[in-house]
Amino acid sequence: MITLNQFKQLNRYKIRALQYSHQDESHLMRDFRADKQVKPEFKHIHYVGFEVCTEDRTFYYHTTFLADCTNALYTGVTEIREGLRNRFAHLKKLTLIFLRSYLTADESEFDSEVQESLRIKIDSISHMRKINQFIAFVVVGNRRVTSLQGEGHDAIEICNRLQADLHERHGEENLTLLWVCAAHPVSAEYNEHFDYAATRLRMMIDESVDWISCTIH
Repeated sequence: MITLNQFKQLNRYKIRALQYSHQDESHLMRDFRADKQVKPEFKHIHYVGFEVCTEDRTFYYHTTFLADCTNALYTGVTEIREGLRNRFAHLKKLTLIFLRSYLTADESEFDSEVQESLRIKIDSISHMRKINQFIAFVVVGNRRVTSLQGEGHDAIEICNRLQADLHERHGEENLTLLWVCAAHPVSAEYNEHFDYAATRLRMMIDESVDWISCTIH
């Protein structure tokens, strides 16, 4: 299990941006993989964030889930969205505004220079305060990272548009989604929370804890 020193390290971790209200349940993980019999992989973990608007408040909800293909990813987003609709009464608006693969935190896949370049691009648009403006990153072809920026109803619409655009221009079909977020300051806060969650997960894996036991099937 996580050692006392590691637990203290997590407790010392400070989220720098606290302008918005967050409800973080990223310690829970649902499994939407097509093949649940194989050992879960780090790249199958996805961190998602919704803007939740009720009659009396707006807040930002976080959770994680496992998906091993595009269909599983979309199923996961849909089921989580429906769960939130059932959970929170008098919803006025529910929008997926943040979707990030834990693959983006794996330095064996993307070195710190690539990771920093993606974050810089996101930071460059976060000041816009346009919750319906998004930037998306995917891996295509021979490990080429490409992006799309534009308006949309939610992060999934932007992902679909990027996939269609790449297929039309280059015939690319095999895409790996990395990161989609709104051009809004709350995305910086989501990234802060993601960093904390990724650190927590690494500690559990390093200590050989059965980290997947927290999944909800």
